[in-house]
Amino acid sequence: MNLVELLQKKNLTLSVAESCTGGLISSLITDIPDSSKVFVFGAVTYSLSMKEKLLSVSHTHLVKNGPYNYETVIEMAKNIKKYSKTDVSIAVSGVAGPSDEIDTKAGVCYVAVDFCGKIYTKIIDTKTNKRKTNKEKFARKSIEFLIEIIENHCD
Repeated sequence: MNLVELLQKKNLTLSVAESCTGGLISSLITDIPDSSKVFVFGAVTYSLSMKEKLLSVSHTHLVKNGPYNYETVIEMAKNIKKYSKTDVSIAVSGVAGPSDEIDTKAGVCYVAVDFCGKIYTKIIDTKTNKRKTNKEKFARKSIEFLIEIIENHCD
């Protein structure tokens, strides 16, 4: 069962906040027929200022800790879910590469899912600095994680 079928079966709506995947998660979801019945909103907040302005990620946190950590994606997931009034949300932020960032290596992505009043997190480490490969793996593994959460929690 794909994500859209699962969301329909459970009568759930979804919102997505992306950074390092550049909209690929939303694209993969909307490639599935009937996605419009469950997919409410997707935002690519690539810059720190948009994470702060659109998703209400704390300015202090972003300046102090940067965008590549669990705290950032947790705020992103919580706030896009609240903004779009969906049942579930997912957020991702990481470094696609090819260069490492100050505190995060290329190929590392943080993921947060907000579902049924709980936050679920995961780190994806592809162990490569190949940008396109990383974006694709981040997006696909994030969707797999989302499916796992929806299938196994809050019944």
